[in-house]
Amino acid sequence: MTSFAAGVTVFKRTAETQRFLESIDVPSIDTVYVADNGDIPPERWEIYEQDWPFSLEVLDLEYDSGLGYGREQIVEATSEEYLLIADNDMVVPSNVELLREQLEKKPDYGGISGILLEDGRIRSGCWDLYERGLLRDDDVITLDIREPKPIERVAEAPLATFDFITNAAVFRVDCLEDYCWHPDLIVEEHLDFYIGHMKRTDWQFGVCPAVLFKHLPGDDEEYTTIRSSDERVEKCRRKSLDRWGYRKRIYIKSHDWISTMESQSISQEVQDAVQDILPSRLRILYDDVVNGRYRPKHR
Repeated sequence: MTSFAAGVTVFKRTAETQRFLESIDVPSIDTVYVADNGDIPPERWEIYEQDWPFSLEVLDLEYDSGLGYGREQIVEATSEEYLLIADNDMVVPSNVELLREQLEKKPDYGGISGILLEDGRIRSGCWDLYERGLLRDDDVITLDIREPKPIERVAEAPLATFDFITNAAVFRVDCLEDYCWHPDLIVEEHLDFYIGHMKRTDWQFGVCPAVLFKHLPGDDEEYTTIRSSDERVEKCRRKSLDRWGYRKRIYIKSHDWISTMESQSISQEVQDAVQDILPSRLRILYDDVVNGRYRPKHR
């Protein structure tokens, strides 16, 4: 029987961790790895010591060591063939095994994600990656969807191919051993992971919209202040971009596949419309000028 595990990083959100673990009602998942890099309070240890229907392995990591390091440690700990990676503010759907079944039928795929249900709307969280620039052809990384996506049926479910998928996915562990999340990135590790695979491996990635993860991030002010401050996010983003030789990254959000997005302001709609009709080089220049994001490439 194919071995299947789940992995999740934890920092501050104890109630969300309980909910995440309770949602794993998947007979084929035999082990769950929790990479905890918070100051583990007694109430969280009580959760970890409960009688779960799977083997629970807690990795008690250095405080605030981050998402990249936590996921890397999960990969090092796992002995299974397939690994579900999701955030602890998500609910694992009962049909998550479908992602593993699709991977078994697609040996060239390293990971397949589901999609997200957030605040009553559906978000795919998937893109393709493009390198382009103004003075050079490869100093800007752009996340975009520029062509219709063919849908194939695999394991009797839909599958579309993307370079970048949402963080609610089942991975082939062989893929994660070829290139893993970077341990130095406390945040902003997700894009780095897929750039690394684009640059260094031949693995493909896909999304199955039949598997829907509920995402319930809530409003945890303490978590946001410590883990996701603007200064920390920008520092990690800069570190990642410099590693790959990019001066900036651009998301073309208006093209997020199958999304039902909230209403945008008129000014944002105008900006999106202008960007959509511009050639890619002019689109980058437009983003530099309108959003004040131009900065010389670090040497």
